[in-house]
Amino acid sequence: MRVSQNRTQTRLILDSHYVSHWPQPGIIGRDPARGDTFNSIAYFGDDKNIASELRSADWSAFLARRGIDWHVRNAHSSRNTDFSDIDAVIGIRSFRHAGYIRKPASKLVNAWIAGVPAILGREIAFREQRRSAVDYLEVASVAEAGDAIDRLAASPALRRSMVENGLARAKEFTVQHITARWRHVLFDLAQKAAVRWSARSPASRRMFFLRRQLERKARGAAHRALRALGQEQYAI
Repeated sequence: MRVSQNRTQTRLILDSHYVSHWPQPGIIGRDPARGDTFNSIAYFGDDKNIASELRSADWSAFLARRGIDWHVRNAHSSRNTDFSDIDAVIGIRSFRHAGYIRKPASKLVNAWIAGVPAILGREIAFREQRRSAVDYLEVASVAEAGDAIDRLAASPALRRSMVENGLARAKEFTVQHITARWRHVLFDLAQKAAVRWSARSPASRRMFFLRRQLERKARGAAHRALRALGQEQYAI
């Protein structure tokens, strides 16, 4: 059996089951005292994964003209889970590529938990979680990212709606909910699979492992080919 961090992978990999990440420990939510303030935006994550356009002088200048502070809080930052002074998050790995099939929806879930609106890229895991227009704002270019920021800045009502919706959606990703999912996978699905496995003949088990090896090799070859074509984000 395999455990996958998004549902799309479970449709592409045999015997796989979706279990979302645990909520990130130590998240400090946005300070309610900030009210309708909108002058601070952040990217949370590794610097190498941020879209190059968001590291440019043009992007910094765009935000400066609007009086918005820009923060990048990576794993080495002492505030990498601190959203207290953040009014929106932007989580975009690339404007040129979409998919990222191996990635989870953590940036979105963290924003929901922290009570901040999210501007995100065209990633499969985010789209899987989307149920309404206020779950997050999806953008496909740096111009659209700028438009999304202007839209949020101009509408405190939209921001409040996204925050309220996000806090409600965050309840789907509590430790209790994810524990229940793990319990189902381990004590229902895995136990049944173990019974089926124990009933197999030695020849059937050898064939199983042979198929697994061939599958792994085929997946590796596909991954290398996609990487060579600059489409690694679609590799499973």
